[in-house]
Amino acid sequence: MSDHVVVFMHLIKTGGSTIANHMITHMRGVTIDQDAKHYAPQHSCQFFSGHGAYFGLKVNEKQHRYMTIVRDPADWYVSGYHHQMARDRVVDPPSFEKWYERKGTNSVNTISANDNRMASWFANSFAAGDIERAFEILGKCWFVGITSHLDEDLPHLFKAVGAPITYVNRRVAGEYDPEDGVKIKKLYTLTQDMRELIYEENPLDLAFYELAKDRRDETRGNLWQ
Repeated sequence: MSDHVVVFMHLIKTGGSTIANHMITHMRGVTIDQDAKHYAPQHSCQFFSGHGAYFGLKVNEKQHRYMTIVRDPADWYVSGYHHQMARDRVVDPPSFEKWYERKGTNSVNTISANDNRMASWFANSFAAGDIERAFEILGKCWFVGITSHLDEDLPHLFKAVGAPITYVNRRVAGEYDPEDGVKIKKLYTLTQDMRELIYEENPLDLAFYELAKDRRDETRGNLWQ
């Protein structure tokens, strides 16, 4: 795919760090990571990732393909909780339930203080705050992945962009995160009741996730082309 640039709109807490780090490690010189400040010459760039990338971004004169990863919203909130407690080095963490009830903001803005935070984060980062545009973007992406299926899809994604298909998962709860220099402790196991409450209270997040699952099925074949 050297005649294309893949633009990865990196929604936080979806496993995207695994993708970005793998590309930076194995495709130096042809990868730009907006957040890690690793820049390649524009003419050679094949992969651009970032929390501020957006649909329509142009890196060079090549054809561009846009992708993103979306997560089950209940799992997304739990991941955000674990990441915040670790990254902010919280000595006496509140329970997940209290954190969720308080809308869980933090010093690094992992999530914003409102309902439907996953879809809102995507819209604010990639669609100029337009939630309808965020849904529309999913319908136009070359590939939409689902966090729970990454182990199945990533080898094909990496092969499609010319990177090694063997990779290392990053920022996993229960493991040490070398980027932030902390261990991401697994403090909470999601219950079915809490999962259903998160779904009920965040209907846009759930709708966004359901659409992403459909788009994953529709776009998955693009990885084999």
